[in-house]
Amino acid sequence: MKDFFYIIIGAVLVNNVVMVKGLGICPLFGQGNDSRAVHGLSASVLLIMLLSTACAWPVYRILLVPFGIDYMETIVFVLIIAGLVQLAEILIERFLPGLRGKLGIYLPLTASNCAVLGLLEQNITAGRDLAYSMISALGTGLGFWLVMFLFEGIRSRVDAADIPESFRGTASYLIAASIMGLSFMGLTGLLDGLFGM
Repeated sequence: MKDFFYIIIGAVLVNNVVMVKGLGICPLFGQGNDSRAVHGLSASVLLIMLLSTACAWPVYRILLVPFGIDYMETIVFVLIIAGLVQLAEILIERFLPGLRGKLGIYLPLTASNCAVLGLLEQNITAGRDLAYSMISALGTGLGFWLVMFLFEGIRSRVDAADIPESFRGTASYLIAASIMGLSFMGLTGLLDGLFGM
C-alpha cells in the first residue's frame, strides 16, 4: 500500500508530466478559461492514459519484445492511442451522446497529446510491470488534471491583472507556467520526507 501512494504522489506532484517533464504543454496554453472544457480534456486524457497503458503493455511484452521488433514501439504506441481515442469517441457517441457534446473536440485532441505517449515510453519500455504501469498512469493522469485545473485559475487571474501590454497573452502565461513549474520542482524531497525512501 505504501508503494501505491509513493507512485501516485510521485506522479501527481514530484514527477508531474507537464510541469517537471514538459510533456502535454500544448493543452496548457491552448485552453481557455472554460472550466467545463478543462475538466473534459483532463478526464479524457486520464481515461486514454489508463486504457492505452492496459493495451500497450501486453502488446509490448507479448508481441514486440519476443519477436525482436521492440524498436517499433513508438509507432505501435501511437497506433494504440489513436485507435483507443477513436473507439472511445464511437462508444461515447453511440451510448452517451450528451457527453460527446460536452467533450467536443477535446477527446480527439487526446490522440496527439505527447503526455500519453511519454507515459507509455516511460513505464512500459523501462520494464515496469503492469500493476506499476497502471498506478503510474492513474497518477500521471491526475497530475495532468491538477495542473490544468490550477493553470485555469492562474490564467484567469493573469488575464484580469493590470500588466503592461507587452506582457499580455502568451508572454504572461509562459512566465506563470515557469513559476508554477518551479513550485512543482520544489516538491522533489516530498517523497523522501513522507515515506523515508
